[in-house]
Amino acid sequence: MLAAKASSFRSLADAVNSEIEISSSVNPENLVSEITNSLGLVHVKVSGSSISDKSMEMLAATCKSSLEELDVGFCAGISDKGLGYLVSKVARQLSKIHVWGCAQITEDFLDGHDRLDEGGLEIVGVWMKKSGGRSLR
Repeated sequence: MLAAKASSFRSLADAVNSEIEISSSVNPENLVSEITNSLGLVHVKVSGSSISDKSMEMLAATCKSSLEELDVGFCAGISDKGLGYLVSKVARQLSKIHVWGCAQITEDFLDGHDRLDEGGLEIVGVWMKKSGGRSLR
């Protein structure tokens, strides 16, 4: 896994078909804006950072044809709306989103995102209400 630091991000932005992990000490808003010139990121892990819905928009625009897995665990700045936007804009290769510790993600997203009916998207780390019961994903 690649670890990004602000000083080394220029060389990381040239990586294609790679993974990126953003440390919580780096401002993820700045890093996400930097990768708008980089294509091909497959796995993005920004857990524990201050990433926001605006970052989700940038990721959707930048990695829409390559993003397969996203980890936004413990990111309090992301909402149902931001994740919903990302899911609606990226291609169908996005197969997994990790949302452990994101209590702000509600059934509005979990039971209402664009890919709900077609399947193929695993949302990991939430308690959710589905068909009258509760299950852990």
